[in-house]
Amino acid sequence: MPTTSTETAILLFAFSPAKEARNKGFKKAWLLFKKMNERTLAEVKRSGFPYFHFDETNQEGGSFGERLSNAIQVVFQQGFKNVIAVGNDCPQLKSFHINQAAAFLAKGKNTLGPSNDDGLNLLGIKNEAFDKKAFQRLPWKTQDLFFATQAYFQRVGHDCALLETMIDVDSLADIKAIVDSFTMLPQKLLELFKTVLFKENNLWYILPSAHKDIFFPIPLNKGSPRFAIN
Repeated sequence: MPTTSTETAILLFAFSPAKEARNKGFKKAWLLFKKMNERTLAEVKRSGFPYFHFDETNQEGGSFGERLSNAIQVVFQQGFKNVIAVGNDCPQLKSFHINQAAAFLAKGKNTLGPSNDDGLNLLGIKNEAFDKKAFQRLPWKTQDLFFATQAYFQRVGHDCALLETMIDVDSLADIKAIVDSFTMLPQKLLELFKTVLFKENNLWYILPSAHKDIFFPIPLNKGSPRFAIN
């Protein structure tokens, strides 16, 4: 059972499937992110914490850093002392990781969930460690983000704990890495990943199965907040 606290809230910072499909640009992206949105929301709810969902209809700001910083500030303004921000593009993220971050925050440690590309798939931040202007200037959406965020916490004089590194889905190469890793995922989501690979390429990729070989192609390249408090 998760240990919940009224001091901590989850910020699900994720575009709609239609918006994600336009951003990612590969076939079946809309269906893929529809399933990933549903799965992430289910894990957020399973954690037991109050949560807020910000998508393209209620995010405010020009850059990603501005939009995320504004959303975090809104959650803090509701009286919460800790915010755990997650996106919709990490299929390995579970309620366990959210509760692990919450436990670190309860001990006074901000928390980072690193991604395989040196970005972040989870950010747990305490109110007193949040400098909005400095935070929005971090190199969001780049491979410098993880180390820059660690340096940010050091600069503001706050401890930082790390979770395990997981894979974000930003490209076909990421989807292939998830399929190759044999990560435990819901069967329907795993099959959808495989279908995306099949639709995008003409080269064949062989995956072992309990019953027979399965063939898949090798990718060539890598506003006002919507409150949902439960």
